Amino acid sequence: MNRVVRRTLSGRKQEDMKLIYHHPKEKYSRSPFDIAIADIVKGQFIRIACPYIGLDYFKNSIVTQCSDFILLTDVNELISSCRNYSSIDELMTFIKKYQNRIKHLSGLHSKVIISATCAFFGSANFTKSGITERNELSAV
Repeated sequence: MNRVVRRTLSGRKQEDMKLIYHHPKEKYSRSPFDIAIADIVKGQFIRIACPYIGLDYFKNSIVTQCSDFILLTDVNELISSCRNYSSIDELMTFIKKYQNRIKHLSGLHSKVIISATCAFFGSANFTKSGITERNELSAV
């Protein structure tokens, strides 16, 4: 990870941004993306925009860790990305359970998590492969 640090007018250090990346062939005990996301969502009300989410990753690493959330997604694309009927049933149950927190935006391509104090944005979808297996880049 690269960090950009600047000094404020009062002379204190202020961390502006971290560039987060990994290569799928490198071995990590935990993905740098997963670590950054965990730091952002822990106990926070978060806003998420992402067309594709891995339901297991999303529930275990985001929903159970944040205080509350709003998800902006392309619901049609999310449903069409399910690979089997049990996945579709599980996704539909999730959508119904959180219907007041999930908003549909057709054609959405952004991948963003925003809390009151931090934002995570980049190329990775919030799926297991997007967070741990693909060659992706994000900034916090």
